[in-house]
Amino acid sequence: MAVIEAIATTYLEADAASVEFSGIPATYEHLQLRFSARSTDGSGTYTSVNLQFGTGGGAVDTGTNYARHYMYGNNTTETGGGNTGINQIWMGAIDNADANAAQYAAQLVDILDYASAVKNTTVQGVNGTLGSPEVRFNSGLWDATGAVDRIKLAPYAGSFGRGSEFTLYGMKAAN
Repeated sequence: MAVIEAIATTYLEADAASVEFSGIPATYEHLQLRFSARSTDGSGTYTSVNLQFGTGGGAVDTGTNYARHYMYGNNTTETGGGNTGINQIWMGAIDNADANAAQYAAQLVDILDYASAVKNTTVQGVNGTLGSPEVRFNSGLWDATGAVDRIKLAPYAGSFGRGSEFTLYGMKAAN
């Protein structure tokens, strides 16, 4: 059975343009992000959450070294697609300010083999929003090797709203 340990939690007492986890130890096999968030943007019912990585103690990579795939369903409509050569991974969506003030979208993101020096970092995620309403399945790739030690999350539009909460977990195989 796998062992999962909380590494860090960020709870927003005020709106924030982004959330970063830094100094992530390379002692786990995989990482997992769990968050409940909303955006301050008022143009529509939801916005995407963007994910970027950094390694070597520096800033996050903002180059076009990311790719993503997605599938989502809204009532009777399904959509899927992908992008390569982008500057972030779009991981699901969160409710906007136009949605009910009590609505926060839940998200679960697995970050696989994040400490490998020979593999690109891959992610998979699932989330749902009430504002649309829809369920999304996402995957992505960071075309870089080296242990991820920094993760940045930011909404595509607006800021993360007060009350949003983010927890980063490390997963190890049981000994």
